Amino acid sequence: MFMFYKHYSDKLKAQRSVVDLMVSASGKPKYGLFSSHQQETVNRDIVIWIALDLLPFSDVNSPGLKYFFSKHATHINIPDESRLRKKYLGEVYARVAETVKSELSGASTLNLMFEGWSAKYNEAH
Repeated sequence: MFMFYKHYSDKLKAQRSVVDLMVSASGKPKYGLFSSHQQETVNRDIVIWIALDLLPFSDVNSPGLKYFFSKHATHINIPDESRLRKKYLGEVYARVAETVKSELSGASTLNLMFEGWSAKYNEAH
């Protein structure tokens, strides 16, 4: 996941951020700015956010997140968790898999490590 994050963070530095798209020169949100293509990009980025932070998809249905976007970014539609899973998860997974394959294609060796741990009283988790 780190390679994927590094790959995307490098790309994001060169791109305009979502905040750049949302905020006008006056510092006020621009309403109705997003095209359907931009909304799809936001949806994919939500899936990436969920994956990077190891969050459950149900977090997009949280009242706090909906409140924040309804107040500060009314032009962004936060899709339901089932839509994110059904439409965007497979696509994001395929992109990540392709990035990993590309990174590994030039490797002459590969080291795979597994880590395990147990909690107090040797209870496995």
